[in-house]
Amino acid sequence: MKTLVEIEKEISLFCEKYNFIESRKNNTNIFILKGYINLKDPENGYCFDSFYVAYYLDLERYYNAKNEKFSYPEKLPKIVLLNHLELKTEDFHINSKTGVCCLAPEVECCCILGKDYNLFDFTEKLVVSFFATLFYKTEMGEWPYGDYAHYEEGLLEYYSLKLGVQKNFVVAGLEILVGHNKIGRNEVCFCNSGKKYKKCHRDVIEGIQRKVNKRYLENDLKVLLGK
Repeated sequence: MKTLVEIEKEISLFCEKYNFIESRKNNTNIFILKGYINLKDPENGYCFDSFYVAYYLDLERYYNAKNEKFSYPEKLPKIVLLNHLELKTEDFHINSKTGVCCLAPEVECCCILGKDYNLFDFTEKLVVSFFATLFYKTEMGEWPYGDYAHYEEGLLEYYSLKLGVQKNFVVAGLEILVGHNKIGRNEVCFCNSGKKYKKCHRDVIEGIQRKVNKRYLENDLKVLLGK
């Protein structure tokens, strides 16, 4: 786990590199970093577009010294688009009221980043990638790699692909992921393949568990169960 000193240094270096401005939300332990994500041609430096964004980093645990708090880096930064009002729609996976961007399913963000990521990784692997595909969508009228549906249906689509199972087995997989159901190595796999768990989905399940904070998985399970 990173220390507060390490995180403050990381924030400072990040703001210096990307020319972001740091502030703190009134009477909270949420830090706000504002600046531009510029999409540039790597060969000639031409800027295709600029997205003015705010990063919200929740550092509650570090200031209150309570381990039960869910804070950065376990809690992913929230990205809010501050310009391009015309893009704040569901079609672009941006909340029309708040401007919060859905970079990818949160579990997928965690899988891409791993547990030892920093703001530089987060920006290059997720934020720049999101706005690059968003720019492509505005120019070409479609997402370069497709996209998921919204809400529960999108979660079902995502986990169906991530786990490699039919949608009706997604909840069973999530219940194993969060530890609600136990399955032995030699038991028949939950996906109904007829294979033993150790020869089927064990590696996939354990790989996700290593990379993802269980709170994200539990939240997705609650959504799919309608809780």
